[in-house]
Amino acid sequence: MENQKHFLVSADAVPPVFSKVLKAKELLATNQAKDVTEAVKLVGISRSVYYKYYRKVQGFSSVTYGRKASLNIHMKNEKGTLSKTLDLFASYNMNVLTIFQGLAIHSVAIVQLMLDISESTTDLSVILKKLEKMDNIIGVELQNVE
Repeated sequence: MENQKHFLVSADAVPPVFSKVLKAKELLATNQAKDVTEAVKLVGISRSVYYKYYRKVQGFSSVTYGRKASLNIHMKNEKGTLSKTLDLFASYNMNVLTIFQGLAIHSVAIVQLMLDISESTTDLSVILKKLEKMDNIIGVELQNVE
């Protein structure tokens, strides 16, 4: 294959068939379906559709496993917020490679992090959702995954 480009896109930006292929792959990987025929039947696609896309579509966790991620976190400038944020990443076996915290403007600071996520066994998307729900976190932006 020639130089192929890869994209990380939101599920709502692609045809629903891709999500169904991913679900079928998940059913097979977790032994919830005994074979491809059963998996495609459960998700509502044909075997030909599955085989057309199964090597071309990967879930977010398989894209991020063994990688580095950079993100921006908007947080209130409250005592302990940054420490709790770093503790969250450590609890999922992520290592902070670089950190930059800008000056707080109107009591909101932007923290830029580069994380080594190669040791984490949890999907990055799950961790980012937990981070967004933490006290004093205003927003989280995933900038890049390498």
